[in-house]
Amino acid sequence: MDYESLENKKFWIIHTDNYSGNYKMYFDENKVVMGLGKDINLTENINSETQIKHKLKDYLNEFMKIKKGDYISWVLRELVEKDNNIYLEYNTIIGEINNELSNIYEYKNDIGHILPIRLIKKRNKLLNAYDKIECYKIDEIENSNQFKEFRELEGFDKLDDKNNNFYLRMKYFGLEHIEEKENELVIDLSDLKIEDKGYLDEIKKSSKNDFLLGEFISKRDESIVTRVIGKIKDISIDKTNRIVLDIIAKENKKYEYSSIISIKSYSENDSCKNIINKCIRNYNNIIFYGPPGTGKTYDIDNEVLKIIDTATYIKFKNDRSNIHNKMAKLQADNQVRICTFHQSYGYEEFIEGLRPDDEGNYKLEDGLLKQIAIDAIFEGLLYEFKAELVDKANNNINDVPHEEKKKLILKYINDSSKFDFFYCNQYVLVIDEINRGNISKIFGELITLLEEDKRLGNENEMRLKLPYSKENFTLPPNLHIIGKMNSSDKSIAPIDIALRRRFKFIEIMPDEKLLSEIDGIDLKEMLKKINDRIEYLYDRDHTIGHAYFINNKSLEDIKETLTNKIIPLLQEYFYEDFDKIGLVLGGIGSFKDDKFIIYKEEMNPKDLFKDKSEYDFNTINKYHVKDEITEIDIKSIYE
Repeated sequence: MDYESLENKKFWIIHTDNYSGNYKMYFDENKVVMGLGKDINLTENINSETQIKHKLKDYLNEFMKIKKGDYISWVLRELVEKDNNIYLEYNTIIGEINNELSNIYEYKNDIGHILPIRLIKKRNKLLNAYDKIECYKIDEIENSNQFKEFRELEGFDKLDDKNNNFYLRMKYFGLEHIEEKENELVIDLSDLKIEDKGYLDEIKKSSKNDFLLGEFISKRDESIVTRVIGKIKDISIDKTNRIVLDIIAKENKKYEYSSIISIKSYSENDSCKNIINKCIRNYNNIIFYGPPGTGKTYDIDNEVLKIIDTATYIKFKNDRSNIHNKMAKLQADNQVRICTFHQSYGYEEFIEGLRPDDEGNYKLEDGLLKQIAIDAIFEGLLYEFKAELVDKANNNINDVPHEEKKKLILKYINDSSKFDFFYCNQYVLVIDEINRGNISKIFGELITLLEEDKRLGNENEMRLKLPYSKENFTLPPNLHIIGKMNSSDKSIAPIDIALRRRFKFIEIMPDEKLLSEIDGIDLKEMLKKINDRIEYLYDRDHTIGHAYFINNKSLEDIKETLTNKIIPLLQEYFYEDFDKIGLVLGGIGSFKDDKFIIYKEEMNPKDLFKDKSEYDFNTINKYHVKDEITEIDIKSIYE
């Protein structure tokens, strides 16, 4: 993926709170609609300097800034009836503008401005009584045109800037939260189904005798709004979550607006870059493989950030210190977990199993994959079902105990409609040395769940019953698994069979271009020569990575790397066959002073044995690695 494109392209969001318009058909056709100024055709204004003459010209001018290559999201919210219940339906579509505006723009009278898109992702979600609330202090009431509907009510003249005036608006299910009693209006906030509790901080700024403009909207047979001007008689947010108003003026009427629409560019918004990346990414499982020292660990850190926080990766991709700090923070927050496979690693450590406790008994414990999967599934559980736990933990999901999370998700795990993974945080499990473990033993039956389409909420979602706990279990789409393995380890063969179809394999090979000249040594050319020779004598999987030399700053560093890292690795590759090791390093000297790192001396049996008459001894060569490698010796590798 080209992450530069996320950095350089704009991201537009259109929000439509629909009450009566027929917008859904365009959503189904993979089109987005901006309904502001739906009484004006913009065809003649696109690609021209013709001025727009319209009361909503500022919004329309924003719309015409959309360019080919921009990303765009349309969020269409409306109330729908299903099975005699009223739901809030979220229709979200994200795509790319793949042509010039003038070539794709459509206009439909009383609907608005229509753009077909290259579809990236869409979702349709029914939320049960999901409320929308906003509250703020009114800084200026006398000269503000914002509250024109309230100005028509008798009693508006009792408000002025000498009072503390507040505006409270509750959409979608607003009428369900108010009750009129003898010229009092009781506003009940105790049962709101809403994730962002920021409105409570604003409400807490109000107090007894302050004035409140309240606007409460719901759809029954038609969209109804109740507007009230009142004086706060009693307010108890921390205890009963109720506000009691003395009613000054009030009206019930059909809601005047068929839809409320906004458009805005979020190009500099980091969360939008992350959203786009989540939608574009179409695989959850990756294995990085390659020879030793090619920077697989470095690439994994980058890949984790690309998954979880693309904006931070774009900002700090050349700053290793910041990337490391961010990774540490993600691990502390349990969004990233790391393990290493080995021959003794098993199902009990990875999924679940019986483990001994301090008293000598055995108890069932969840393994690493199950733990992070539960965290990721809990993240996607709709807020209305986890609100109590999250509120108890002061909105810090990490403070919710693991067992309570598990108990709750097991309650809903068989109903994917209770989950929404469209915008939620991503989780990553990193497995080092993935090819050193017994894959079938470690993953067990869960290897089937690794496939993207088997994840919770996807087309072919699947659940399995775990053998120890007998619990139903699945993997969520916001859990990613990244593996790392060394291709020089020939135990790679069985892993290809088990995981090739379920993982995207990314080869990381030596990149000599990342090296430069240091103290007269051309590291780039030196490593290229070494690797070309290794590939000829052995294979490309045993070439040597650039990471061995990437931090070398001096001639002494290069000598140290060759002596303590490269030569021992070559000895392992070629089983002490110094003829081949010498060929890789440019040749073999006949004397210690020859310009080669390795030299040989003849071992003559005449000089070793007094009586060899009974034996047929031959002269053999003894090989040495120089104790003190010189600049000339190193240059002989590639010159």
